[in-house]
Amino acid sequence: MFFPKKSKNDTKNILLPNRRLLGLILIATSPGLIMGYLSNHWIENHWRSLLTVASLMIAMGVIYWLFERLIKLPKVSKLLTSWDALSIGLMQAVAVIPGISRSGMTLLGGMYVGLTREVAAKFSFLLAAPVIAAAGGYGLYSAWAEKSIGKDYWFLLIACIMSVASGLLVIRWLLKFYQKYSLSSFAYYLVVAGAGLVIYNFLR
Repeated sequence: MFFPKKSKNDTKNILLPNRRLLGLILIATSPGLIMGYLSNHWIENHWRSLLTVASLMIAMGVIYWLFERLIKLPKVSKLLTSWDALSIGLMQAVAVIPGISRSGMTLLGGMYVGLTREVAAKFSFLLAAPVIAAAGGYGLYSAWAEKSIGKDYWFLLIACIMSVASGLLVIRWLLKFYQKYSLSSFAYYLVVAGAGLVIYNFLR
């Protein structure tokens, strides 16, 4: 998958595969964290309009549809390299713009560099943890600094636990989904939802 399989009798340096995977995750996560930190306020001020988000959703749907038809996926995943991880990370960094799916970009990036759809999905979900943790930590710090948390910390703790639990269930379902189906269904959903938001934007 992300590293060569070892023989059962090979007990030397048994932690190296895990260290390698951790290194790949760190490499792929860095561009998104840097981009999010540098462009957070600018994106909030320039890319949060409903029309912009809807248009990018439609664009993502079209990209999904084209990708499934133009890119021939391998039956067996290649060994993921540091450059591959960086490429996936750069695609994840683009997803700081509202309307562009983080998991969708990393999934496309993984398949583009030679991973199967299932393995690309697994790596995408692994990348979600540090990004979501960083965003949540920053939001918590901001709320604490502004003294806006108050006495609702128990509510926040329960909400956090429920979010993690529901997120794990969704990830489990999606991994099974990617084993059988392509991204085309998500492409149709994004185009329809984005078109609906565009119409709503002009009618409101």
